[in-house]
Amino acid sequence: MPAWSPLMLSRLTGRHLDAYRHPQAELWARVTAWALPDWPGSWYHLGLVYKRQARWHASQRANAAAGKLHPEYEPAWWNMGIAATARGDWGEARRAWTAYGIDLPEGSGAPDMNIGLTPIRLDPEGRAEVVWTMRLDPARARIVSVPLPPSNRRYGDVVLHDGVPTGERVLDGEAVPVFDELELLVQSPYGTFHADVRVEEGEDFADLVELSETHGVRAQNWTATIRHLPREVSEGSAPAFEDLPIEETAQLGIAARTQEDARAFLTAWTRARAGRELLDLHLGLRGTEVTA
Repeated sequence: MPAWSPLMLSRLTGRHLDAYRHPQAELWARVTAWALPDWPGSWYHLGLVYKRQARWHASQRANAAAGKLHPEYEPAWWNMGIAATARGDWGEARRAWTAYGIDLPEGSGAPDMNIGLTPIRLDPEGRAEVVWTMRLDPARARIVSVPLPPSNRRYGDVVLHDGVPTGERVLDGEAVPVFDELELLVQSPYGTFHADVRVEEGEDFADLVELSETHGVRAQNWTATIRHLPREVSEGSAPAFEDLPIEETAQLGIAARTQEDARAFLTAWTRARAGRELLDLHLGLRGTEVTA
């Protein structure tokens, strides 16, 4: 075989990956690992290809090989942590995060760390909706927004996410990174209900979230809070947004286990202030326990 350099081989793999030519990327990554088995980058790039293909066991093995050759190779440990998390292999996930330099809570299971609110981009190559989540550990997050039904994600879903920032959002005046979703790990019991409501002009919806929580559901004013951004804006430094004003009607997203729960909340909410009226309520996305 020609004496090709590691840089040339890794660039060939990367070029195919960037173009979503996964079979060709895998071929060159495997060639690189065969030709340069003592170079940790060869195993890292093979693990990266498997990560893009969601072949988690293979990705975990390849990244572990890279980490064994170069114990300070941080990208390999990070991707090994993602792959082990996808498989629920918590012992190996903990080993990877520790090797990366992350302090974990004691235990042997999933390292629930409650890192904080984090924006995650769902279906990044499709609709690319950005939602707020509670980040549980370096690779898992629980959705706390009410996503639009076409996202096929729900309030309470636990998703696996990447560790490379792809844009920013603003939280309490500070820029926070956006991470891309990789796959669904645990489906929520909550379904997503779509409600159309009529309100007085200038309605502030200040009591929407608090009242929904007292009824065991989660509500979001989709009309006021969702914006359709060009990709280059979404993946850049997005400015802080204020809620859009509501003129007469609004679309609400309601996360609830049953339609009766959603309707009971909306009945209480419309009665709490004059001028509110429920126009329509229907199921948008079923959860594991939803009955329509």
